[in-house]
Amino acid sequence: MTKTSDCKTRPVEVMALLNPAFTAIMISSAVRGYCSLCPEGMPFISSFLVLPIVLHKPTRILLPKSMRTKMPAWLAQNAEVRVDFAKRMSRLAKFTKEGILFAGNGGLIKITASGLITPTTQKPRAPEWSKESESMNCLLQSAFVGKWLGMINNPLNSYVMWGIKP
Repeated sequence: MTKTSDCKTRPVEVMALLNPAFTAIMISSAVRGYCSLCPEGMPFISSFLVLPIVLHKPTRILLPKSMRTKMPAWLAQNAEVRVDFAKRMSRLAKFTKEGILFAGNGGLIKITASGLITPTTQKPRAPEWSKESESMNCLLQSAFVGKWLGMINNPLNSYVMWGIKP
């Protein structure tokens, strides 16, 4: 029996919405946000938090408008966003990996020998999305989430806050 590739078994909607180019832009935006606060780089495992936060619309629309709101305080006020977060994170892990590979191969990010993800000097071409589009909102929130994770600068603490046991 031959094994079919994952791409052939994915629903068309999943292939369209979670394509590697889209996830690569989201992750590279988060990495740039993170590195604006922590230039040494984003820990590889922190990248797995980005998509489940940003692509889950109920969570995304609740994200604060300002960096003044700290993640622990926000999570205490919005505990419902952690419901099923571990499942979302698990389901999106393969898309995160694909996005990292695509962004790396596209020259948008690099992974250091110590396992940190850093942006390259090459900036992604600006997507031709309207400012009001959901895709643009995801992109902007990715940068926010990256900065937010950079404020914590400890992936294990971030995981625990979101209810994930590393």
